[in-house]
Amino acid sequence: MHDLAPADGLDAKVNETLGALMMTSADAVREAKRLVREVAGRPVGEQLLADTAERIAAIRASDDGREGVRAFLDKRKPRWSATSRRRSPPPRATTRKCEALPRAGSPPGARRQIPTI
Repeated sequence: MHDLAPADGLDAKVNETLGALMMTSADAVREAKRLVREVAGRPVGEQLLADTAERIAAIRASDDGREGVRAFLDKRKPRWSATSRRRSPPPRATTRKCEALPRAGSPPGARRQIPTI
């Protein structure tokens, strides 16, 4: 994910991104994270590609996968399965001023805000 936001709009951008993630199937997110963890650092080859395709097909064929496609086609919000529902609202991000090394080319005495979630 690559997004840019001005310093005064950073909280809103983080909250927008977290809100979008919270609207997804928790089961699908869990499987995507598992896939990334398990393929990271492995050489790309036929076996890795086949394994990845099989995993993606399995989540798309799941109840939540089919519901997501149906909801998209029906232009409505998906109704995720009970096991996939989130238990709490997305956290609200805040920024605070912290001492941080200025970036190269910054004016002397420049400070950056560090986001905290």
